[in-house]
Amino acid sequence: MRNFLPLVFLIVMAAPASAESEKINPGQYVSDGSYGSLVIQKDKEGKLTFDIESVGGNCHMCGVSGVIVDGVGRADDGTDEEDSKCLISFSAKNSEIAVEPITGEKCRYYCGARASFDGTYSIPPTACTRANRQAQRDRFLVLYQSRQYSQAADMLESLITQCQKFMGWIEIDKVRSDLALAQYHNHQPEQCLKTLNDTLVAEVEDEEELKSGEKDVYLPPCDFDNYIATAKTIWFNKALCTSAKQKLE
Repeated sequence: MRNFLPLVFLIVMAAPASAESEKINPGQYVSDGSYGSLVIQKDKEGKLTFDIESVGGNCHMCGVSGVIVDGVGRADDGTDEEDSKCLISFSAKNSEIAVEPITGEKCRYYCGARASFDGTYSIPPTACTRANRQAQRDRFLVLYQSRQYSQAADMLESLITQCQKFMGWIEIDKVRSDLALAQYHNHQPEQCLKTLNDTLVAEVEDEEELKSGEKDVYLPPCDFDNYIATAKTIWFNKALCTSAKQKLE
């Protein structure tokens, strides 16, 4: 028994090492839905630093940066008072980083009233970076203007399938609207309407109804201003496809 007990002790002590969280790697991460960005890098002293920017309702924003030590980020507020610091948990798993404020009230200082930065962040595939998403939309436009509607639609369908996770809510509706128009010109009015049915204003009839919030879609002023041009395009395309569908019936 005297030989057995130390062996058990060693096994118990070794277990926590396997439960350690994964290493946090430097990189440029994007939140699900693309409302926030997280940049992690090493400074000249080898310290792991973070920089978070995010946008919430009514264009309210968050901006916080600092140093990560043992999975805990400490915001750099220009003071040495640890008790007043915004502390943030960074937990890496499967190439994703879960970000969550630890000292919630102290972290609110870095955000507007309708903004937050907590969530899951990941590095987009090469095809889904902001620059490459725009490049695909530019190629779509070339195909569309060349009346290669089937190929143009295929390109945007692929973009949505691969990259929707990394696209903001206005961007994804812009892409859906463009896709629907390509489907309309490709003589697919039913598919066009199906595509538009996934947009934010699928059940909203017009600008006045969107302003009123009657269909459970309410946009605060800044979001409304940023989205209304997209909404009007969606309504226009919906009318085109509805008319085309009726002619086929």
